[in-house]
Amino acid sequence: MKLAKSEQEGIPYRTLISSFLHKYLTDQLVEQKNILKSMQLLKYGSSQ
Repeated sequence: MKLAKSEQEGIPYRTLISSFLHKYLTDQLVEQKNILKSMQLLKYGSSQ
């Protein structure tokens, strides 16, 4: 069974919504792991 994002994060639902809203308003609505993955692809992809 898939857990809700708030359950995965271990925080109340309202806090999760506030976090998303803050990230959206500050242009930070991207997960860090996706940024790191993109950086690795750029780094190793350009050497091929």
